[in-house]
Amino acid sequence: MCAIAGLFDLYHPSDIDAGLLQRMTDIQAHRGPDGVGMHREPGVGLGHRRLAIIDIGGGRQPLFNEDHSVAVVYNGEIYNFPALMRELQQFGHSFRTHCDTEVIVHAWEQWGERCVEHFRGMFAFALWDRRQHSLFLARDRLGIKPLHYAVLENGQLIFASEIKALLAHDGLRRDLDPLAVEEYFAYGYIPEPRTVFRQIRKLEPGHTLLTRRGAAPGQPRRYWDVPFKPATLISPAHAADELIARLREAVRIRLVAEVPLGAFLSGGDENLAGYRRYRWHLHEERLRAMLPLLVRRSVFGALGRLYPKADWAPRPLRAKTTFEALARDSVAAYFHGVSIMSDQMRERLFSPKQRHDLGGYHAVEVQRRHAAACPAGDALSLVQYLDLKTYLPGDILTKVDRASMAHGLEVRVPLLDHQLVEWMSGLPPSLKLRGGVGKYLFKKGLEPYLPTELLYRDKMGFSVPLADWFRGPLRSRLQRSLTSPALADCGMFDLDYVQELLRQHQSGRRDHSAPLWSLLMFESFLRRLQRTTAQEPAEQVA
Repeated sequence: MCAIAGLFDLYHPSDIDAGLLQRMTDIQAHRGPDGVGMHREPGVGLGHRRLAIIDIGGGRQPLFNEDHSVAVVYNGEIYNFPALMRELQQFGHSFRTHCDTEVIVHAWEQWGERCVEHFRGMFAFALWDRRQHSLFLARDRLGIKPLHYAVLENGQLIFASEIKALLAHDGLRRDLDPLAVEEYFAYGYIPEPRTVFRQIRKLEPGHTLLTRRGAAPGQPRRYWDVPFKPATLISPAHAADELIARLREAVRIRLVAEVPLGAFLSGGDENLAGYRRYRWHLHEERLRAMLPLLVRRSVFGALGRLYPKADWAPRPLRAKTTFEALARDSVAAYFHGVSIMSDQMRERLFSPKQRHDLGGYHAVEVQRRHAAACPAGDALSLVQYLDLKTYLPGDILTKVDRASMAHGLEVRVPLLDHQLVEWMSGLPPSLKLRGGVGKYLFKKGLEPYLPTELLYRDKMGFSVPLADWFRGPLRSRLQRSLTSPALADCGMFDLDYVQELLRQHQSGRRDHSAPLWSLLMFESFLRRLQRTTAQEPAEQVA
């Protein structure tokens, strides 16, 4: 779609390095191959790479208001911009383009920080208001578009769509965040707001950040959350009809473009309980409800330690995982189920130095933080909420953004329309998961349009035979990576245990493909980081 980048001097209106701003912007050229724009004034620099989708001739950025006192660089699409344009015109605002970007500057003038509450779409933008000496960062409600930022020791706040653009700044420290490393080897990705770099943060979905010159850096403010507010009771048939009607409308507003459109299908599973793990979690919740936690910890904790691990067996026979889950509270159990490495495995993987640097921090705290804010009271809605806050933006949407933007492609996700998500969140859990069938209401609504054998076939993910590849064509590549100096030099890992994981997997006794893949990717990242630290181009860092 697009890329944004920029710098803001928090305390002094100093000159902005034009070459640095150019590098930060051009490093992200793959996101916006259709044009480049930059703006500099004392203490502020804004950069933009454009992928032209709407108003191809008139939507260049940075885009300004009438007197050039407000400027915006923006990545995304605001689908309700025609209605907003008409509304803002009634307030006296005039428009020079037919582009959704211009709506942002006038909405800021009209509503200030609350402008984001009027936008329907996906977006990450930075807005400079010269009259208020303020920089305003915003990210869409579900986290479809990324936004990274860092506050440097020299008093600058820098931001960009991708981390590698920030690495072009010499003032950015490149030390790794040990807490983020713990999260990465627990989840397989780093949940918001952390990144692998201690100094860089992701602006969380549904958050804004307002910073004024002369003041300390602002704190992110949440402007939206998934409500899980119970909807007015209607029959399942009426609910299915309304779901299809709402989905049609969400698709319709996303068809506006001046370039060709294509489609690929996904079922965006967090919304309507499509993951099989939800079904297993509810089974376990019923068992957890029968006994107090202290009893379960004693009984099932012992069984979990004694029962052999059977990665090769069908899920019902992998009782070790079930016993371990039953010995935990609901949040810890769900965390255990989605983790790519157990607590015990991470404890052995990390070196004494890494364990010391963690200071007792545990990756489950990410989910505990979100669980404490969950507005729903039932077990199914809680784990849906956790996935909407962690797995969806941190893993799924990040992959979609990186894969599509690597080739200058825009991906629109109607199933993540925030109005549709709000409505679906309020549906009774029984309409989402019923009789072991996930996405129950969605499938009922689509019965007039799709064959039963397609709607109700077993779920098929996008997984690859990684376990077999690591024992076959990728075996030597994996061995080289896990014995490279990069892993040893970082000082974070117990290399003997890394080799134990490798031997167990190659023997066929265990399936360690997920942790081995994570180690492979981390080692590749470390090598690239070493090269960039040695003055190679910053765009080499993934």
